Amino acid sequence: MNVIYGMQQILSGNSLYQNPEAPPYAIMQYTPLFYLLSAGIAQMFSVTADNVQGIYEIARALALICNLLTVWVVSKTIRIQGGDKLSSTLFALPALMILTTHYYVRCDSMHLCFFALAIYALTAWIQSQKSSLLLLMILSTALCIASKQSGVLVAGITGFYLLFLKRSIKYTILYTIGVLICCALILHLSIEGNWILFYQNAVLGLKNGTSTNFLVNMFFSRFFTELIPFYILGGILVWASVRHATKDKQFQFTGIAIALSFLFAVITGLKIGSSSNYFVEYLLLCFIGIPQLLSHSSAQKVIFQRKGKTYTIKTLTWLAIFILLGSKTMGLFGSIYLEKRMISRPYRYENLQALHRYITDTLRIAPHRYVFSNERGFADNIFYKEALMPTKDVVSQVVLSNPEVYNFQSFISGMNQGLIQYIIAPQDNPELNRFQQEIPFLQFDSSRFVPLEEKYGYLIYAFQ
Repeated sequence: MNVIYGMQQILSGNSLYQNPEAPPYAIMQYTPLFYLLSAGIAQMFSVTADNVQGIYEIARALALICNLLTVWVVSKTIRIQGGDKLSSTLFALPALMILTTHYYVRCDSMHLCFFALAIYALTAWIQSQKSSLLLLMILSTALCIASKQSGVLVAGITGFYLLFLKRSIKYTILYTIGVLICCALILHLSIEGNWILFYQNAVLGLKNGTSTNFLVNMFFSRFFTELIPFYILGGILVWASVRHATKDKQFQFTGIAIALSFLFAVITGLKIGSSSNYFVEYLLLCFIGIPQLLSHSSAQKVIFQRKGKTYTIKTLTWLAIFILLGSKTMGLFGSIYLEKRMISRPYRYENLQALHRYITDTLRIAPHRYVFSNERGFADNIFYKEALMPTKDVVSQVVLSNPEVYNFQSFISGMNQGLIQYIIAPQDNPELNRFQQEIPFLQFDSSRFVPLEEKYGYLIYAFQ
């Protein structure tokens, strides 16, 4: 919903990044490439800002295309490392599964595509050291960062390889300067030179605070259970790559990349609001490395024996893959069930459209007044022109962890003084201050906001 709102702003002719401390108090957390490309495609197909469903379809289609390209790039990478057609296809296809369906309107798929392309370029460069591949490394790294800030991981992996494994200061400097120039140029053009607003959104908007709960959750939370065998498998891949480092430089690089991506996932995972999705790059690199592991003698090393049966590293590898993909498959069917349930309730979308027409055409909204949606969902997208604080989840994360990052005093002083003309709340949960625990300053005065009427499944509060 937050990402869709950003696309709507672009389609409306507004800047993606706006002042978070002024109306409409929106925070766009991510770097701009996915927003801009999605909005550009929407314009090509005459999809307007008020066509919320159409924007969703564009964003999801773009994410799917990126995922399919990622599969192709990973397959090419495995082929370079010596894999045959079957193994390269077999171990590339899971790239479609490691990003769950609810990320299909976010920038993660594009980020992962450029991440995979940068890894491919470096893998190919290790063999041939062609200048064209070095340029591809630089450009794909810059595009990865422009898609999502965590793209700095691939820059770190490449820089580490060039400096410590290749031991080439010349290539390290060339790569670093190239990435900085390309990234600065891409971002400058994307944000129209407004670096201050970019900083206020894509940098300050990530200050969610830190918590060590992630270190516990990654082993004991049910959302991370599917990953635990891959923690072990990743360690084995790193060990095997070091063991065969003198004979197989490609495997050595893959092992180092896996280790760095795991470390990056754990460190960034300390940020409040993190999830198992932080291990996506790690999983992708593991699937690139698995064919190399299985082709080496290390795969036959015995882990333990029980009741006359021998369990080797190869056994653990297939078990880890089965657990991960089995869990992802069940999650996929669960998502399909939820999607079907939503499709069977189209009235929600239609009701919000009708509610929007009623409020804007019948009740009317005065100039410089806004509508506040008292629910999560796409109501803020339907009311994208009139919505106040449409990115509540982002605001909540920042305010609860670092309340000094943004100054919302103008919102606080105006919220009960007419800045908000209407509040809409779902009839099944019409509480006026339901977001107060998540955004402490969000305290509406019940004497100023009185129930006006129930319409299309929502209770409308009007400012008096």
